[in-house]
Amino acid sequence: MPKLQYQKIEFASELRVPLEERDPNLHYYDVSHEDGSFRPVIVAKFLWVNHLCTIAVKKPLTLGLNGSFLYLREAQKDAILKVI
Repeated sequence: MPKLQYQKIEFASELRVPLEERDPNLHYYDVSHEDGSFRPVIVAKFLWVNHLCTIAVKKPLTLGLNGSFLYLREAQKDAILKVI
């Protein structure tokens, strides 16, 4: 599996993963796509709009500004596209 912030993406789904179906040993994040395309742009703990997929990693990601989201770099965008 490709890596995001030096971590292997353990799980990816194009669907939202219900809380009761999540592995308690993983940290889940929603990925948002750009308006007008399906290119990933942001990772956050939860997103309402432009949901592209849900990913899970073993350790928490370091989210930017006040811990709410992470803007993805090109290599990170490519890593996510490889798993969905």
